[in-house]
Amino acid sequence: MERKEDIGRMHTAGLTIDFEYGELWRGLHRSNPLSFKRPFSFTVYQDRDKYMAEDWRGRIRYEDDDASEVIQSVVDAVRTPNPNKEGWDYARGSIFIRAGDYELSSPINCTKLDHLHIQGEKLGGHGGFGTRLIVKHDGIGMDLTGSRWFILRNLHFYGDSGYSPVLLFLARTSAGESVGGGIIDECTFDNGGTGRCDFYDYGGESILIRKCNFFSTGYPIVITGRNILDLSSPFVDIADPPQSMSNVRIVDCEFYKYGSLLPVLLESCARITFERCFFGTPSDTYSIRIGEKEGYGSYVRGLTIRDCVFESRVMDAPDIPSGVINLEDFIFEGNSIDCDTTEPFIKLIKVNTYYVDVDNARIMNNRYADADTRAYEIRIYYLRRGFIDLYAGVHKNVNIKLTIDCYIRESDIWCYDSTKLSIANGSNYRVHGCAFTQNSGVAVFSGDGSTTEFKIEHGLVNTPSKYGVSPLTPDAHADKTISVDSTYIIITFSTAPPSGTDNLKFGWWAEV
Repeated sequence: MERKEDIGRMHTAGLTIDFEYGELWRGLHRSNPLSFKRPFSFTVYQDRDKYMAEDWRGRIRYEDDDASEVIQSVVDAVRTPNPNKEGWDYARGSIFIRAGDYELSSPINCTKLDHLHIQGEKLGGHGGFGTRLIVKHDGIGMDLTGSRWFILRNLHFYGDSGYSPVLLFLARTSAGESVGGGIIDECTFDNGGTGRCDFYDYGGESILIRKCNFFSTGYPIVITGRNILDLSSPFVDIADPPQSMSNVRIVDCEFYKYGSLLPVLLESCARITFERCFFGTPSDTYSIRIGEKEGYGSYVRGLTIRDCVFESRVMDAPDIPSGVINLEDFIFEGNSIDCDTTEPFIKLIKVNTYYVDVDNARIMNNRYADADTRAYEIRIYYLRRGFIDLYAGVHKNVNIKLTIDCYIRESDIWCYDSTKLSIANGSNYRVHGCAFTQNSGVAVFSGDGSTTEFKIEHGLVNTPSKYGVSPLTPDAHADKTISVDSTYIIITFSTAPPSGTDNLKFGWWAEV
């Protein structure tokens, strides 16, 4: 790589002029010392067939026809030895990469480097590429093993077709230094090749993934305390025995099918949170999987899934020959599921001799699309200390089914219809049935010129003792009588209303 210490660049009247600094630079700098100052330590960009890196004064410091070389050079340039931790460095400065395609022929080594900040240029909104780092090899795109307090923002990681990369790699070192305190913000991970994984976190701690999009032919995210994909860093020895792995928040992210998208994989980890995420994978796909390796000791503790939208089945466990997977302190709350499938949307069952032990689960206040016509089922092998609400967040229970294959104890189940419960064995659990005693809404009908009777299903436990109907459209004001039974509020017109589309609208309420 050619290094140019004393070459400047000026852009004027559509022309690019390179010049020696000499007296020109010294004169400009004396007259206005901040005239060339940039907000970033280095700015990387593409100029025709070359990649360039300028320092904060606008001086070209690095150029090469290989983007990997230029980006690696500026990462190395911001490294400053950490006097308090031998072998580790501080990043004394930040890096900005302008919009464009940057082909990476080799991994970017960001290992054992604290406070690294790399920011791309956001371009074109949701569909735009912006700063795209194209991984054109079978290894790792960017390696952050042992680094802490990093920020990656507005970067588009892309796995080129024909290769099998891991786009972003985070691991604990053999010295026990974990990746931690990192923020990955508004990035896109698009593994268009036969990629194994977009984002691999082995033994990391306190990572925030926010407003990112994931497309993959492999795993979009793997969070694990065991090196289940048997990966290694080309730069640093990583931990060999199982590691602690905790506290990852995935917020406002989107996951889409790209080829044969595999689920988000959680294995031997703790305190993992998904909030306000969208899973746009097909109905026959599970979006999240817990556990992977055969044998005892696999666990996921403190998993929270809240306010997410699933156009897919939600979660399952792998089909392994033997072992136990422990799912502890599981919260599934306030989510929307729109999954047209006959398979359980949560499937934690026994296959062969392996099973899932679910302890302290809270499944409540969720919403299910078109539930009157779909078979939503929660299927669990073993449940202890559970609180499961099958009311689906609407006025009456819908077609939600709970199956406990083995044993349930110390749990509360809230449901409208106990026939939708299947419990093989258990003790010290309670089933609560809620009888709805009041309800209200708006009913809309279309007249056909001959029908005089229209029925509103009130959804109450018994025949209402109090009720009211208010016409909201002109045709609904015609002469009529109102009656009720145990299922319906019945509106009977003296004369059939005229034909029309949605020309009969009523506000209604009822109370037992």
